[in-house]
Amino acid sequence: MRIMLDTDVLLSALLFPSEQVDGMMRCIFEEHRLVLPTSVVEELSLAVKRRFPEKTPVIDRLLSSVSCEFVYTPPVTDPRPLSAGGSSPVLRAAARENVDVVITNRPDRMRGPADRPEVLTPAEFLRRFVIR
Repeated sequence: MRIMLDTDVLLSALLFPSEQVDGMMRCIFEEHRLVLPTSVVEELSLAVKRRFPEKTPVIDRLLSSVSCEFVYTPPVTDPRPLSAGGSSPVLRAAARENVDVVITNRPDRMRGPADRPEVLTPAEFLRRFVIR
């Protein structure tokens, strides 16, 4: 499967590792394909510089060493806010790149008109694909 992570999930995985998050990331790297959109990489860089500036070099090294596919986030074509049914940048990129699953801590902001990509929280992903 091709799996995309939202910024909050990637930030947690890189800066706040835990047994569960490590298990999720190990499963993604060993059994699936990680896809990161430009919007997530940009948002991650800004968040780290703003909230954890001392971690910026670590994040840069980790991102350059991670085995993943980087993809372009298409521009906003739906000006409606997320609450009115507009799609998030991550969801737009996932749909454009034919991603199977998006993992986010905010699934309510990632609902699109189609069943694909499937949107899961880290806990849902763990229950379905890691804890067997």
